[in-house]
Amino acid sequence: MSTPPNGGSDLGKRPTPPRRADLSFLASGPPKKSPDEPSEQQQDKSSEPQEPPKQPEPPQEEGSTTATDQAVRDRRPAAVGRSQAIVVYVPIRTRDRLKAFCATTGRTYTDVVLDAVEDLDAQLGEIFAQRLPARSPGGLFSRRTPRRPRTGEPGVQIPLRMAQEDLAILDARVEQYAEQNRSLFVRAVLDTYLDKHG
Repeated sequence: MSTPPNGGSDLGKRPTPPRRADLSFLASGPPKKSPDEPSEQQQDKSSEPQEPPKQPEPPQEEGSTTATDQAVRDRRPAAVGRSQAIVVYVPIRTRDRLKAFCATTGRTYTDVVLDAVEDLDAQLGEIFAQRLPARSPGGLFSRRTPRRPRTGEPGVQIPLRMAQEDLAILDARVEQYAEQNRSLFVRAVLDTYLDKHG
C-alpha cells in the first residue's frame, strides 16, 4: 500500500466544509446613520454662508447725538423769531458819534437805533417834515424824487441785525416818513437822538 502524502495522519478525519461568504449586509439595506450625523439637507444648509448675528443696539442716552430726530425735536425749545442783517449808510461823523455812545453805554448799534426810534416815535412827522421837500399841491405828480441829502461827508456803512418783526416795524416808519429810504431814516433819527442823549 502507498502511504498518503500526510503520512496517514489525516485518515479517519471528517473533511472541513468550506466557509460561506457573509451576505447579511445585502438584506439589511443601507447602513443607518447615527443620530449625531447631520442629514444631507442639513449639510446643504450648513454649506451656505451664514449671516453674522446682529449685535444688540446700545441704549440711547438722553441728549445724545444718536437720538431720533423726533426726540430731538421734542426737546428743542419753541422757535424764536428769526433775525436779519441790514446795512445803512450814515456820514462818518454820525458813525463816530454812534460808536462813542455805544462804548459809553455798552449797547450795540442796533440797540441804539431801536431805542432812538422808540424815543422819537411821536416826533417823527416833525423831524422829517424839516428834511424832505414838500409835495407840489394840486399836481398829478409829487415832483419829488427821494435822494440822499448832501452833507458834504462821505457815507460809511453801519451793520444792524434785528428780529424780522422789529425790521417790519422799522420799515413801516421808513415808508411813512422817509420815502422807503432806510439810510435817510436812520441817519435823521440817530442825529436827533444823539443830540438829545449824547
